[in-house]
Amino acid sequence: MNPAAILRACRHSPFYLPLLALWLVRLAVLGMVCLADAAAPGEALAGLLVHAVYYLAESLFLLALCEGLRRLRPPGWVWGPATVLLLFGVMLLSLIDPILYQIIGDRLSPSVLRQFVGWQLFVDSDFWQPVIANRLPAGLGALTVAVFLFWVSRHVFHGARAAGPLARRHVLAVAAAGLAGMLGAVAVAAIPLLEPVEVLFLREWSGLDALDYSAAERRARVAQLRAWLGLPNGARWKDERYPLVYEFTAPGAPVADPPDVFVFVVESLRGENFAPANPSGPRLAHTPHMTALAARGAAFTHYLSNGFPSGPGYIAITHSAWPHLRKRIVAEFTQTPLDGIARRLGSLGYRTLHVEASPGFDKQENWVRAFDVSLWLDQPDERSADVRLADQTLDWLRRWDAEPKPPPLFTLYLTKDPHLPYRYPDADGKTLTFGPVLEENYLKSLHYVDAQLGRLFAYLEQRPRARNTVIVITGDHANFLDQQQTRAFPVNDTVWSGAVIAGPERLIGPPRVEHSVASQVDLLPTLSALAGDRRPSAALGRDLLHDDGRPRDRALAIRSGGLRYQTGQGGILADPALPRGAMPAEALPASPGHERAPALSAGQVHALVSTWSYLLERGEVWNPAFLASATSGK
Repeated sequence: MNPAAILRACRHSPFYLPLLALWLVRLAVLGMVCLADAAAPGEALAGLLVHAVYYLAESLFLLALCEGLRRLRPPGWVWGPATVLLLFGVMLLSLIDPILYQIIGDRLSPSVLRQFVGWQLFVDSDFWQPVIANRLPAGLGALTVAVFLFWVSRHVFHGARAAGPLARRHVLAVAAAGLAGMLGAVAVAAIPLLEPVEVLFLREWSGLDALDYSAAERRARVAQLRAWLGLPNGARWKDERYPLVYEFTAPGAPVADPPDVFVFVVESLRGENFAPANPSGPRLAHTPHMTALAARGAAFTHYLSNGFPSGPGYIAITHSAWPHLRKRIVAEFTQTPLDGIARRLGSLGYRTLHVEASPGFDKQENWVRAFDVSLWLDQPDERSADVRLADQTLDWLRRWDAEPKPPPLFTLYLTKDPHLPYRYPDADGKTLTFGPVLEENYLKSLHYVDAQLGRLFAYLEQRPRARNTVIVITGDHANFLDQQQTRAFPVNDTVWSGAVIAGPERLIGPPRVEHSVASQVDLLPTLSALAGDRRPSAALGRDLLHDDGRPRDRALAIRSGGLRYQTGQGGILADPALPRGAMPAEALPASPGHERAPALSAGQVHALVSTWSYLLERGEVWNPAFLASATSGK
């Protein structure tokens, strides 16, 4: 079949020019994303060329689809609006997708929509505030969509009257060329392509989005991941079916009186503005209660969240699990067993309490069921949310402490603020407000939250079990203070948080400042050790309070828009979908005493995270039977 004849036929199609315009717009947007921050411009340009071929091939396939619809000879009032809506939807998604990608580091995928209660994501302030801050490019994008819709409508309806549909052989040839081009681009690409958003939906609906490796490749990848994670002292790998589960060869001495544990997760806790994490920082929030607690405990200056936003951080804290490479665990893997701190401590006799204003917005309510008791607000958007949370928790604790001989207590407490736009009390002290400068808002909002936490800290110090209580402060993630600087990578503005562990010196050691790199996945093994729990575990982290033999001074932060490998000697950023090369991560505050961790390339970082995501998809991370059998055997 003559390609020139096919091309001439395509040029007479009413869909030819609209799809060509769509391809050019997509290529321009992709070029801006691909070349931004490129550490290897030549590699980035080569990757852009491969993407250009892929997107052009997909446009050919869409043209064949539209012409195939015309060949069915439906009434004009059916196929005309249908094809216009198809082209309009594809163009709209092509502009919304990169906006979302830059704001939260995730594509407009089914996984993201499921986490944020579907399309309600687009009426939430988290989406609109950055759009408003970037109103000029956002306005140009909206204007582009409007002009495109008007032009496509006229072009399709007028062009359809001037030319009949393509011949069947031409439609089949164009469809075949499109498929061949897409498959060829995928075959030559060194890394997964940044596919058009409609392809993401089709891949998931067809079940083609799963990671898959041969048996030999699985063994090699698992061996690499195990070698990187290492084993705690006295432990061995337990089961090849669940290759990250380890067990201790000898049981530890039981803890006669396990401590009460309170973990306070502060929304958007920025290490840069948090005195315990950055004591010499120029713009610190006034947090006297958290700072005083840090002075008599262990403060961690180089502590990262393993993901962004709240959902990935929540799973990392409660289950010592990294985020998935592309999907949201909190929404997508609710039926997948993970090694969780609530069930671990609950099976040791702890009473477990979960406190949060609104766990339903981003699907965390699916994970709250692991706790014995859950406190939340009937009206979570009420302006006094953090005041009410503290009041409600204090009431519950007073009733709990009045019980005769209550068991040890584990509490996970998540604050409502500081959340964009970072609200703080007005002059009357009864309502919350915010100003035009996000940084000022944030400093005041964190001070306001510190005051509410201070009320809880004061009560905990007066409890009968105060001398056997451990208090942990951590962030679910950090957040941007300049919405014009949002990036999809796990930069300091999104993942440099902070952590404090305070309690009796016999449990946590002397007061100190820890400069080694740590992250949220380290909390579960730390709390398990405090409770004397030496049962099998699939934790990805290490004990923060004692040298347990696992490698120290390093962490991974994972977003769909980028990966970060951080050590005390520095860090790298790697893009999982665009060939920009490994870029140096932003520096953390310099401090002495770092151990030198082995360097990893961008490809090695991607391989570790891909292997983890593969095991997660296959349900090969954890089996609750490991915990049940170990508990019953005691």
